Amino acid sequence: MQCIYKRNGSKLTVKQIDALRQSCYFHICQLHCTRLYLDIKITRTIATSIVHSKLDYCNSLYYNLPNSQLKRLQQIQNSVRRAVVKVPKSSHASHFLKSLRQLKINQ
Repeated sequence: MQCIYKRNGSKLTVKQIDALRQSCYFHICQLHCTRLYLDIKITRTIATSIVHSKLDYCNSLYYNLPNSQLKRLQQIQNSVRRAVVKVPKSSHASHFLKSLRQLKINQ
């Protein structure tokens, strides 16, 4: 399997970010399906090992990305947090950011 997150002038392209989002959202959907059968500690471990590892893999390339692209990556992180703590999609992400002790993408 060839890695899709290659350096391109020290920036990620929109196509690469789309591929990253697609992969992460697939795993988040799978996590939603199995969340009923798992406790929060196991769910957090799965989310960290699968989704957050994908986000962290190329985090040095996030530097100087436009805010619109950072916002798209932040949406992935917010979505996985909602899956972990079983919060509805309509709720605001900041309420449970503190409970999981995780930083935002731009931090």
